[in-house]
Parts: sequence; C-alpha cells; structure tokens
Amino acid sequence: MKQNIKRTILILSIICFSTGCQKDKMPITTSSPQALQYFLQGRDLTEKLRHSESEEYFKKAIELDSNFVLAYLYMNESYIPSKDQLANLQRAFSLIGTVSKGERLMVEAAHEGLIGNRKKQQNLLEKLVQMYPKDERLYLLLGNFYFGQREWEKAISIYKKALEINPQFSTPYNQIGYCYRYLGNYAEAENALKKYVKLIPNDPNPYDSYAELLLRMGEYEVSMEQYEKALQIDPNFIYSYIGIATDLNFKKEYEEARKELKALYRIARGQAEMMLYHYAVAVSYADEGNLDLALAELEKRLELAENGHDTLAINGTIHSVAYILLEQGKIEEAKEKIEFAYKLYQESNLPLEIKQWSAERIFLDRAILALKENKLEEARRNADMYEQEAGKRENPLLMLAVREVKARIDLQEQKYDRIISELEKNNLNKDDSSILYLLAQAYRGKGDIPNASKYYNLVLSLNELNSLEYVVIRHKAENELLQLEVPEPH
Repeated sequence: MKQNIKRTILILSIICFSTGCQKDKMPITTSSPQALQYFLQGRDLTEKLRHSESEEYFKKAIELDSNFVLAYLYMNESYIPSKDQLANLQRAFSLIGTVSKGERLMVEAAHEGLIGNRKKQQNLLEKLVQMYPKDERLYLLLGNFYFGQREWEKAISIYKKALEINPQFSTPYNQIGYCYRYLGNYAEAENALKKYVKLIPNDPNPYDSYAELLLRMGEYEVSMEQYEKALQIDPNFIYSYIGIATDLNFKKEYEEARKELKALYRIARGQAEMMLYHYAVAVSYADEGNLDLALAELEKRLELAENGHDTLAINGTIHSVAYILLEQGKIEEAKEKIEFAYKLYQESNLPLEIKQWSAERIFLDRAILALKENKLEEARRNADMYEQEAGKRENPLLMLAVREVKARIDLQEQKYDRIISELEKNNLNKDDSSILYLLAQAYRGKGDIPNASKYYNLVLSLNELNSLEYVVIRHKAENELLQLEVPEPH
C-alpha cells in the first residue's frame, strides 16, 4: 500500500564510524551515536513499511538528539496525524542550517512537495542524486517522486539504478512491482514482487504487495490468502486487514468485509489508525450502495480529526463528506462543508504556503459545485481560475484535475469529441477511474457502444484499494454498462 547547534569534527567522525565510513553516501548528522543507531533501525523498518514500529525508534532518536533532522523527516513516513507530520517537517526545515548540504536538499524537496511545487521538488532531488551517485536510498527517493507523478517507466529506470548499487536493497522491487502493475504488465509486476518476497521472506509487506497485485487482477481468493500470510507474520499490519476487506467488498460480501475491519479497529494504535478504520468502513458501505451509513462513518472520522485539532485531516475528511453529499444530491449541504473547510484553513495558523494551496483549491471546489447546479458558465469560470493559479506550480496532476472538471462541463454540453480528444492523449489518464469513466460516457453519448463498453470495463478492471471515489464510480460504470446494447459482431 504509502527534518542550532553546529556539529564538531569529533561528532562527525563518530557518525562516519557508525555508518561504516560510507563516504559515497549522504551524511547523517546527529550529536548522538545511540540516536544514530535508533534512526537506522527505524529507517530499516520504514523501508519495510512497518511504519507503526518505526515510529518508536525515531522518537527515541529525537529524545537523544532533539535536532536530529532526518529523524523528524523519516518519522513522517509513520502513520501519524497530519498535524504531527506538518510539525515534524517544520522542525526539520528550521534546522537545515545545521546539517549537510545533502540533508538540506532532502528537507527542501519534502517542503516543496508539501506545497505542490513539483518542478522545484524534482530539481532538488535530481541535484541530490548527482551529489551522491552511489547512494541507493537517494535513487529510491527520486524514483518515489516519479512514482507519485505517475511516470511509471521513468520511476522503474530510477529504481533499477538503486538496485545496481545494492542488489539486496528490497524496497525498489516493491516499487517496481507497483509500477508494472499500473502499466498493466502483470507478468513483470509478479516477477519483481516475487524477488521482493525472496529478499525479506519474514516481513509482511512483500505478501501484502503481492496480494494487492492479485486484487488488481481480480484473483480475490488468492489475494486474501497472501494478505493472511502477511498477518501471520505481523497481526498488527493494518494494511492487510484493509486489503482483505477490499477483496470482500468486490465479492459483494460486505458484512464479512466489515467484520475484517473490526479486527483492525481492535488493534488500532492512535488517532490516525482509527481514522483509517472509519474511512475503510465508509468505503465498504458506499460499495454496498448505502451512502447514508458511509456518511455516518465519515462523520466519525471527522470527529476524531476535530478532537485532535488536526486541520489538515479535517480538510481531507470534509472533502470526502462533501463528495458523498453531492452524490446524494445535497448540494447546499456540500457547499456549506466546502466553504467551512476553506474558512478553517484561512483562519488557521498553518503556514502561508499551505493556505495558498487552499486559496487555489477553492476555485476547483466551486467549479464542481456549480457543475452540480448546472451553472456551466460559473463552473468553467472557476475551473479557468484554478488552472491559472495552480498552473504556476508546474504540476501535471493538478492539471489533470482541471481537465477532468472541464470534461464534465463538456459532457453537459454534449461536446463528446472534445472530451475524447483531450482525455485520450495523456498517459496520466490510463489508471484514473474518473477519467476512464468520462471517456465511457463521451463514447456512449456519441453512440459508439463498443468504445463505451471498452472504457466501462477498464473502470471495472482497476480494482482500486480502499477508495471511496472509485467504488462510487465503479457502481455507476456497472449499471451503465448493463444498459448498453452491444451489437453482435458481423
């Protein structure tokens, strides 16, 4: 399933000794040899996606060295509340004057990623691997950037560079498996994930990742067997409970899915994992078609975020709530939620860069709301304003969101050819259920039943893990596909 005391020469020599004097690797700056050992243990667990376990080691490292920049940064990989992730990044950013140039670039890249400046983030990460071309973990970091941008083939090439440096480094195999999965090359995905299993057979994530590939392939029973293997190794590996629940949802065994999630509830450690539980239950209810109960679970999730005074989590959950309200036709209620989230952001003590992100995002939200009210001119005007503002960030994924909204406006205006022309030409669309669904609707509107059927089936084949938006779109695609009269071949 996804960081002002100057260091002395003596301290740096101790660190070099502790890391085996790997001068080709990026330095790790800390005043405490013991803190370094805790950090390395935490990093190893993080790379194996054992996030809840890794958190305690990073905390121990920080207790011994409160200025340990990389410990703050890596702890954000743990499943902790959004507000704590932001605090960790702010703390790391405040200390970048005390660490090596490489560490500074890593923190700056994380900061640019947070505020959506993908081009700046890319440049910083590229510079980092140029500085330390023999550090496999920096190639992993760069590969993960391209992975996040859905540039699967580019990511694979970067991950392979990490493996050239260290063939025993297990994490790139996991990532390569996912890249090939998204590319639809299941044979290569399976090869990569089997190598991943072979390298760390006593860890849960290799089996969890292989299970997700099988889920994507529609092999639900075999997928659940692999998830069970992960849980036999680590009964607290929460992702596998969600995976099994997703398999059961797609089998339409909803009560069984929610029973599985109850096991997650019993072992949940803290607010973040409890929020994950409520979201997964909401997905199950939405998949079953019961949006009222899905909404009730999201409200419980929202209450947790509010009790934790976690503005970022509140915002994310409110958008999920608004999505369901719009699906129920409750436009005014959804509008109130969206405007409340915007006001909350602007009145919070969040950094100005994040407030700016919210100030841009509100145009996209208002475009979606206007579209639901059939106010097409207002929807297009807001979409244009969002495109103008967000376009400054040079982030293709933000532009994909604009294209989707504009395509939905075109659908209302029956401009089917323009939708097809715009959405079929971009590789980012191939794994996006909402874009594939729009293409199906456009072809249906044109009367091109074979192509409409093709895209509806592509939506159904995605089998996305634990996604609220996906299960709603999936049901629409299923129902509309049944309505098509596919002509007999001649």
